[in-house]
Amino acid sequence: MPISLVGRVVKSGFMNKTVTVSVDRWATHPRTHKTIKRTTKVLTHDPRNVLRTEDVVRIRSCTRKSKRKQHELEVILQRGWDGQQFDKANPGRAPPIAVTQRALQLMRAENAKLKEQLGKEEVSEPMQESEIQGLATPVNISGHTEVLSNHAAPASSPSQA
Repeated sequence: MPISLVGRVVKSGFMNKTVTVSVDRWATHPRTHKTIKRTTKVLTHDPRNVLRTEDVVRIRSCTRKSKRKQHELEVILQRGWDGQQFDKANPGRAPPIAVTQRALQLMRAENAKLKEQLGKEEVSEPMQESEIQGLATPVNISGHTEVLSNHAAPASSPSQA
């Protein structure tokens, strides 16, 4: 039987489909017998990446998803500040799937590499006509002019008259 816990999301957007939920519990100190508030941080599976920091959620235990992740989202009890703004602006709609910080960094790095490659290609000098003629030989076959590479050019047969 899964155990349900209520907690607050303290960290989201750093790992794909994973959030950190802080769960509070009350424990009695063994020597002083005072009631003390204890906090446990739990990694939780968020399949649609909809949770944001400050959301109050109910999570339940499940089969282990990874080494430290063995809880999953059951229901969002109260949205945090960002979620409330989204809900007011878009009533009845689910929030969009979020891009994690790591994925965003990877996309930015990939875009920078592409810009560098495109910049280098634009700067490179075009080929000269002599280089182009050395690479290919035009051949007329049945009325259509085609370009064949030099090593594939047809061999001219000696004609005997």
